[in-house]
Parts: sequence; structure tokens; C-alpha cells
Amino acid sequence: MHTLHNASVYTLLIHVFCKIYGGFARNEPSLLQMLVTGRCSEWAFAHGKYGIDCQKVWTDFEEILTGEQLSLLCTMDPKLFDPFVDGLFKYEPKLSNPFFWSGAGPFAIPFCRNLGICDVLEGTLPGYILNGLDWCDTKQTAGKIYQTQCGCTGKADLVYAFWKSASNAYSKLVEGEVGLILNGSFVTPYDKNRTFANSELPNLNFPRVTKLTAYLVYPLEEVEFRSRVGCNSENLMTLKADVQKKNISYECIEQPIFALHYLCALNPTSRQCLKNISTHNSINHPLLTLFFFASIFLVRT
Repeated sequence: MHTLHNASVYTLLIHVFCKIYGGFARNEPSLLQMLVTGRCSEWAFAHGKYGIDCQKVWTDFEEILTGEQLSLLCTMDPKLFDPFVDGLFKYEPKLSNPFFWSGAGPFAIPFCRNLGICDVLEGTLPGYILNGLDWCDTKQTAGKIYQTQCGCTGKADLVYAFWKSASNAYSKLVEGEVGLILNGSFVTPYDKNRTFANSELPNLNFPRVTKLTAYLVYPLEEVEFRSRVGCNSENLMTLKADVQKKNISYECIEQPIFALHYLCALNPTSRQCLKNISTHNSINHPLLTLFFFASIFLVRT
């Protein structure tokens, strides 16, 4: 009898332990939640914005993904993210040198981040928090599924809807002269199906925006050996017309010197880089300084 009693107690303890432990396990934050709150705190500290409640940022974000309205939609409505995005942009300092990019994210985002000489959406609070994250990936969500009637990916556009909202808000904030980095290796660098053309350019209006400079950036190996789309191509002339009809000044630069030297910091043994280094009058002192500091930043990251 005594043995049976002890066994019952042990069974009860094990049951209670499993209930408690299982509860803790279920309440553990997902990778997505940890990245959102962690990046939020990191951005807030770096910008001296200590009043941001990063846990609330996550809660507000997840409420959108679990809202009842999603069960009524197939394609996610970007406007559902607007209040969340606008609330985060209230913490954003004035953008000193705003840039856009189209098809050139792998260059533009680290370039502006590492050198700190330009601003892109992915450096703002909403962009920094969610850059590269995928709430359709159950590995990031710890198995939790966020979806509309049509799922999460494909037609549902649950991730893209956020970026459309953020791009729309970002383009309404920029002022003065802006830059646009385009991928010169594309047949149509200015693609009207991409976010810049359909979500950002429509919000750029004079006199808030006075000038747009398009920078065509080419991979180093394509500079000499492949035909390129240039500033005088039909595609870039279309961009020029679309910008100028908004009374905004326009300029286009092929393989700008800042891009060339940043790419050379990544690939110092490239033929194109060695050729430029050997031509002393092609690199002035400020650009050598840029090259040096770019190398330092790249090593650190």
C-alpha cells in the first residue's frame, strides 16, 4: 500500500512537471519574435530612442497576422499594416540622404549600412526590424501558421504586403534630392512591376522632392565583357520621362565611382579594380579614403 501511494505521488509529480514544463515550452518565443524584439532594441539603442516598447512592437505586429480580417481575404491588404508602419516611422530621425533601390538590394543595403552615407528603407526602424524575415516560414514562427484564405505565400502575399506598406510610407517621408540604385545587369533596370515603380515613385512629388539621381551599378565582371543597359537606353529614358513629368530634376550615372570602389573593397583582386588602382589619376585622395574605410567596415561585418 505504501509503495502504491509513493507511486501515485510520483505519477502526480511527473504529471504536474510535464504540464508546467509543457506550458513553458509552448510559451517560449519563436525565432521570429526574438529577432523582432531584439532588432527593435538594437535599433532603439543605436538611435537613442529609449522609449520604444519593443515587446509591444511584436504584439502589435502579430495582431495583424492573426486578425479576424485575414480570414476574409485571399490577398493580404497592405493597408492593414499601415497603422503599424506609421507608428514605427514616428521614431525615425530625419533622413539626411535618402536612397531607393530596385533589383539592387544586395549592393544598396550593405553599402548604406556599412558606410553610413545614405539612408534606405532597410535602415529605418520598420525596415531594420523585418529585413530578411519570413513569417511564412514555420521554422521562424516555431510552427505557428499565419495565413489568409489563400495561405501565406504566393497569391496571399502576406510578407510582400508589409513591404508594400513600408515602401509607401518611406517614400512619403523623403525630401530634397534622392538617389536610386539600379541593377545594370538587368535587361530592364527600371521595371514597372517592381516596388520602386509601382509604390514609391508615385509618392515622389515636387517641391518635396527636387531631384532624383539614378545610379546604374554593374557587377565588376560585367563592366568590360558584357553589353550593358546604359543611361541612354530606352528603359532609362522611360524612367527619365516618368520622373520629369513630376517636375523633378533627373540625372543618370553609370557605374558611379562610389559603387566601383565599394565593389573593389569586396573584390580587391578583380581585374577592373587592379586596373583602376594602377591608374593613379583615376583615384583621388578622398576616394582612397573611402576605399580604406569601406574595407574596414567590410572586415567587421
